[in-house]
Amino acid sequence: MAKLVQFNAQARERLNAANTASLHDFRLPREQMATASEIGGCERRVVEDLKNPPVHDDRQRMVFERGHIYELMVDQYLQAMGFKRVTPEEFATAPGPCYVGGRNNQLTIEHPELPIGAHADFVIKHKNGALFVIECKTTDGIPSDPYGSWVEQLHTVMGLLQIHNPDVEIRGSVLARDLNKGHEHEFDGYAFNQGVFDYLVQKGIHLSLAKQGKVDPIPNPGPLCGFCNHREGCPGHAGAVKIPANILDIAEQVDRLNSSKKEIEKELDTLKGQLLEFTGTRYRGEEDGICLTATTVPDSETDYVDPEKLKADFPEAFAACATKKKRAGYTKVEVKPIKLKAAKAPKAAKKTAETAEVVAA
Repeated sequence: MAKLVQFNAQARERLNAANTASLHDFRLPREQMATASEIGGCERRVVEDLKNPPVHDDRQRMVFERGHIYELMVDQYLQAMGFKRVTPEEFATAPGPCYVGGRNNQLTIEHPELPIGAHADFVIKHKNGALFVIECKTTDGIPSDPYGSWVEQLHTVMGLLQIHNPDVEIRGSVLARDLNKGHEHEFDGYAFNQGVFDYLVQKGIHLSLAKQGKVDPIPNPGPLCGFCNHREGCPGHAGAVKIPANILDIAEQVDRLNSSKKEIEKELDTLKGQLLEFTGTRYRGEEDGICLTATTVPDSETDYVDPEKLKADFPEAFAACATKKKRAGYTKVEVKPIKLKAAKAPKAAKKTAETAEVVAA
């Protein structure tokens, strides 16, 4: 490994350790607290990670680094648009427009009575005192709808803020960014909702008890199951399980696109046939930025050796010529509509129906 690459890897390891340590600033140990990001995720994974902390290599730390990069960008955007950056200690009394958030400047919010807390990515205060929460997410490909875990995390943060600011209007958004493609999307329209928050508080209480080993953790299958270190033996993936709503939505989109793909390919074949009728076997033409060509590959013959026959008749020659060729493994994902078979009518009912037809005739 080059010296500078090794240097950067060591720096990432130190930064990751510092960032992890900064999350342990609740009044109770993290092992007892239910945080907003955990409440929105899978309870079983949280508990299993607590028992067996995952060891992240440098490649994984670079992936995590994307989130910090995006927070730095949003930090700069807010300042460029006239919002003053204040510290968590200053935020309660600071006049708007201002904000708290970004790297090493996140607001820590806790429930005054229950072991539930959160670190908000960004909280904006407007001139009238209204608060706006921004949860930043980086992803490979922005989903058409926000993941349920994102929304639950946002609602938990807004609910905790509402407890400490009972007379203040609180709204929020999830800001998603695909750093590879340069796409950004805001999932907005969220406001504090007492019913939703009460539900999330109950989830938080159960998670806290599960962390302490007092109740069994509940699995919550979702988009990140494929990256979970504890999927083996998970009851959420035992047998023919029900597909989570957000995953079902993605599967239905794939099914619709597959159907469209077949229709498009059929139409393409028809149109190419019409072009071939004009071009013949050899053609090249250009017009209005379009180049149309037709080429023909003539028939040919190649020598073919039947490997099975060679192995059976001349095993020594086969062994001398054969070489092992490795094939990379892969995972195949298929989405197929289930064709429901019509139930067969009982014989007696079928005979009665036939008799009725004869009488009617």
